[in-house]
Amino acid sequence: MTNQHTPVLVLAQSGRFLAQAAKQAGYPVWVADCFGDTDTLAYACRWLAIPAINELSEHTLLTTLGQLTKGQTCQLVCGSGVEKFHSILTRLPEHIKLVGNDPTTIANIKNPTLFFETLKLLKINHPKSQLKRPSDTTNWLMKANFGFGGSHIQAANTEKHRPEYYYQQYEIGQNISALFLANGTKAKLISLNEQHLSGHATTPFLLKGLSAPGPLSDQNTLIVKTIIDRLSLAFGLVGFNSIDLIVNRKDQIFLLEVNPRPSASMELLAKHEKLFQLHIDACHGQLSDNISLGNNVGSLLYHFASADIVIPANMNWPKSCHDLPADGTEIKQSCPIFTSVLNRNEDTTETHRSIAALVNKQFIKS
Repeated sequence: MTNQHTPVLVLAQSGRFLAQAAKQAGYPVWVADCFGDTDTLAYACRWLAIPAINELSEHTLLTTLGQLTKGQTCQLVCGSGVEKFHSILTRLPEHIKLVGNDPTTIANIKNPTLFFETLKLLKINHPKSQLKRPSDTTNWLMKANFGFGGSHIQAANTEKHRPEYYYQQYEIGQNISALFLANGTKAKLISLNEQHLSGHATTPFLLKGLSAPGPLSDQNTLIVKTIIDRLSLAFGLVGFNSIDLIVNRKDQIFLLEVNPRPSASMELLAKHEKLFQLHIDACHGQLSDNISLGNNVGSLLYHFASADIVIPANMNWPKSCHDLPADGTEIKQSCPIFTSVLNRNEDTTETHRSIAALVNKQFIKS
């Protein structure tokens, strides 16, 4: 069992949920993220801002971590967006102890050539993928090696080739994510979730929300369990990870990518207090056969700005809202404003709409 007096340093594009989970598990929390939302600051003893991931340099990131930790021992847990900076994890000062997938594991998973060759060896079904731009780009997508959240995915005929992109054949079907725990050799499936994409003309594959449980046949659920076991052993995955899948109209399942870190789907689990310690323990090789986290039933929705807005004073945020920007925060069009998370006892579609309407009305008044 890890010493719960040792602070947890959360590094992510948005660190709120990991900070919340660590605080609930009894750890002091320090956060470096892009937003510094009010609920993040409520959970964190210390916080420092990092620039947007696409503007962040390795030097700035290392400097920020040094300023935040002040030379004191801590456990580093990485969230979304950090894949791009995996090489930094090899250059951490001695007082920052990484708890999670090592930089080699992340690099291997995010190397398209190595990753898809490994899938072939493991006999894991996946869409045809390649580095070279196809001569006929019809039904092909472009994906960034270190992209996340789906905003980087575009039709292959919309942009010129860039070296950090690879190409993947487009499969039409139902988007599913699978959250799992691994200890480097074996894995345990924790939850299945349906992914909801924006469908917007400029960012059609941007992740808009999640709902649980994800609709998957018993046969495909067994296939998912086989996939995560094979991936965990082949790449040495530890802690919470997730995979993105698509199930086509013939009920065939395809693996799209692996997210080698805790993912947003953790937030849909009914009992949060156990989550973070399970991650820490699994990263140290401990994986119980009897993990009970309650029913993973609910939904999560990301709310984006339809125009440039300024958060008004004294916002009346509904209780189901999270990732709350401070009064006066300027948010540009198409950027995230907040997240709403609902449990299974609520009419999720209508309630999400009501939340959005209530919040937008306050923006208009401002």
